[in-house]
Amino acid sequence: MTAEVGKRYRHYKNKKEYVVLALGYFTESEPLLECVVYQAQYDTDDLGEQPVFIRPRAMFEECLVYDGKTVDRFGLID
Repeated sequence: MTAEVGKRYRHYKNKKEYVVLALGYFTESEPLLECVVYQAQYDTDDLGEQPVFIRPRAMFEECLVYDGKTVDRFGLID
């Protein structure tokens, strides 16, 4: 799976939806660390309305084993 700006994804564990807002770079690493900026499609009591998160792109796009099955961390909905 490849993260794409404007696309909707569902997190494998919490089943909540997110939209990728941008791809960017963390400039304090060498080489530069590519990151995904994504926004929750839900509100939380502690973080407010549709909080925005940042995660390394490799982590956003990775597969992992959950309940004995290999799954995408974030699965494309669109």
